Amino acid sequence: MKMEAQYYIALNQFELGDYDSALRNTRSLIRNEIRPDKLAAARVLYGRALLAEGRIEDGLFELDDVTKKYPRTEQAAEAYYHWGAYLYFREGKIDAAIPHLNKVRTEFTNSPLPPRANRSPRL
Repeated sequence: MKMEAQYYIALNQFELGDYDSALRNTRSLIRNEIRPDKLAAARVLYGRALLAEGRIEDGLFELDDVTKKYPRTEQAAEAYYHWGAYLYFREGKIDAAIPHLNKVRTEFTNSPLPPRANRSPRL
């Protein structure tokens, strides 16, 4: 239960824009978590925090690693979603973002993300 609480604390810090604290907490969580599904979720959050901090190469590497180590999971779908959203909204690379957003549907069909990933985004 402590690990789940630490994940939600890091998630709240991320959502509030306190990326340094979110990175610190997710790093600690990644070192201590042993459940694969929770570890993958923490790594996705870690990748998102790295992207938000401006450490683009590290963040994209982390998201890519999640998709390779945890294929066909909800966390892989989430990693593809955030990877595609980053490419689309931040980099403006629409053609590069589309394959990642399309993989959201194929990685985990029960995920709540496919409708968001496949609708036409507005800037």
